[in-house]
Amino acid sequence: LAASKAAVNTAVAVAFGIFGSMFISLHENKWGYINIFDITSASMGAVVGITSACAYVNPWHSAIIGTISSFVTWYSIKLLQRFKIDDPIDAVPVHFSCSIWGMLAVGLFAVPDSEHDLEGGLFYTGSFRLLGVQTLGVVAITAWGCLAALVFGVVITLVFKSVRMSEEAEMLGLGLTDYPSLHNYNLYELDTEHLLQSKTDSQLVEQMRALIATVERLEKQ
Repeated sequence: LAASKAAVNTAVAVAFGIFGSMFISLHENKWGYINIFDITSASMGAVVGITSACAYVNPWHSAIIGTISSFVTWYSIKLLQRFKIDDPIDAVPVHFSCSIWGMLAVGLFAVPDSEHDLEGGLFYTGSFRLLGVQTLGVVAITAWGCLAALVFGVVITLVFKSVRMSEEAEMLGLGLTDYPSLHNYNLYELDTEHLLQSKTDSQLVEQMRALIATVERLEKQ
């Protein structure tokens, strides 16, 4: 029964995550079109968001959780872009931001279940206890992840001396250099002026110059 409930809640969350992302994409693109990459990231975000709560909430809860996950994913992506942090496969918005939301959602929406000794979330009991426990879990896991990543990063840097990407990759973004089929960047979010003035002979940069020139020419027609 728990497994079937988890499956239904996961499917519902993903469906509503997709609907939410379609609305956001249409709104951001002035109701002209839907960006498929927005939907892909948001659907993954909904899967992550419902994971913690899938066996402990009702389907209408998962609809809310999935919808909010799409907004969490979208605005996390925008926040990273605002601070010029390159995340070409949206790993942080999907797996970090939505996992935080999913853990907190348990503390909000969990249905009391005496059989499994679950006291229920804030909206059912009025108690902040479960939400507090989930918040503590978020803090502990985040601290552990940051510390482990720091240690791992230091070791890798000492072994390989440098883990920095090339100047060209920094300028274009890893979404275009390493994941050209997955990137969700607008062409004009790139530093096109710097790119066009670049003196490098890299084939990749030459291709980007040609692409930018072609798009600019088409827009003038």
